[in-house]
Amino acid sequence: FFVSKYDRSNYLNVLALDFAFEKGPFELVGEGAYTDIERNQRVKVSQPTVPPSMWGFYIEPRFHFMPEVVHNFAPNFFKDDSTFTLVARWDQTDSGFRRRNQRATAGFNFRYTEDTVFKVDYQWNMEQGQRHVDDNAFLFGVASFF
Repeated sequence: FFVSKYDRSNYLNVLALDFAFEKGPFELVGEGAYTDIERNQRVKVSQPTVPPSMWGFYIEPRFHFMPEVVHNFAPNFFKDDSTFTLVARWDQTDSGFRRRNQRATAGFNFRYTEDTVFKVDYQWNMEQGQRHVDDNAFLFGVASFF
């Protein structure tokens, strides 16, 4: 929970919760946050795009696996902690004034080591309260030592 003034007389209150659950190769992670933005009359007039609140959440199931035949095929390449992961994700945000975005993601990750990952995802984006834009996306990413 976080409370702070964002100008001389208005408060910004943030509440966030996250969780992680693991059982064998299955993992479930998620997070949710709610922000209450105090807006006196001056802010409402001078900054009409500042919403009274915002919120968002995601939930992400994962399945980790490493077929023995794959590991045995190239034992010098695949390390003991190398793993593949199937990922699904649902997230939703409301950035205020009923501007709600939803996203579904399906992905496949290869973790060469615990600190290096190669990711391939496809995202289906759905917007409400705004002009629809065809912005589904195929993504490829690499991250190391994060």
